[in-house]
Amino acid sequence: MLAAALTASGCGDDVTTTTRGDADSETAGDGDGDSGDGDGDGDGDSGDGDSGDGDGDGDGDSGDGDGDTGDGDGDSGDGDGDAGDESCELAPQAMTLSLTGSQALPNSCNSHTFTGRLQNGGGAVWALDACPCDAQCLIPDPYTLTINLPDMDLLPATIMCPKIEMIKNEDCEVESIVIRDLDNNELATWVGSHAPSAPLTMPELSVAPVNGTMCLDHDQYALAFTLDNSDLTLSQGDAGVLGNGDAAWDAKSYASRETDEGPDYSWVLNR
Repeated sequence: MLAAALTASGCGDDVTTTTRGDADSETAGDGDGDSGDGDGDGDGDSGDGDSGDGDGDGDGDSGDGDGDTGDGDGDSGDGDGDAGDESCELAPQAMTLSLTGSQALPNSCNSHTFTGRLQNGGGAVWALDACPCDAQCLIPDPYTLTINLPDMDLLPATIMCPKIEMIKNEDCEVESIVIRDLDNNELATWVGSHAPSAPLTMPELSVAPVNGTMCLDHDQYALAFTLDNSDLTLSQGDAGVLGNGDAAWDAKSYASRETDEGPDYSWVLNR
């Protein structure tokens, strides 16, 4: 027995009469309801048979940004992964930090805060002594601070009476170094770190990875810095200025990514 089905094609449209066989075949055909341009013109779910706009300008995966061909939302993005827009092609740069002495042995896992005087050197290699600047010590207590950077102009300024805070991580590697001037109210003048966060000795500073981008063999990030109500976001390899006036810091991000081998971060603040 053939039964007639009435199907409405939207408000004010003519009523079309079809047989049950025609309605079933067309319903299983191109009118997919949810497919097309974001459920068509709003008629998607209620479209039975000819009434659905799913037969219109886009069926299934060819929709505007709903399938794998979306504008940067899927694996077919601009080569930068599934989210974020950091470049996957940027190469990280190496930075090494080291402080060694009688209380800062190379094979030790202990963090250490050095106070004393600069004997000679500065810049990349500091020859230090733990004797206070206002004291006379009969027995030397030498220390050596070594900083290797790709940019010589970001090496720390020479300080005659420094305080150097060295923090090691759970792998017994130097994670960060903060240099302060004992002759200037322990003002911090240089920070170098391999962590995606600020050193614990600088609570006024905030550092966090942002804009995560999934690449083929690593996850790429930018670094967001906040200090005294001043914000700065740096992609890997970028430099900028954090803060204003005499309180401003020159900042550089050398590495900001996560790999199968572990986190790979390197950044510097200098003033």
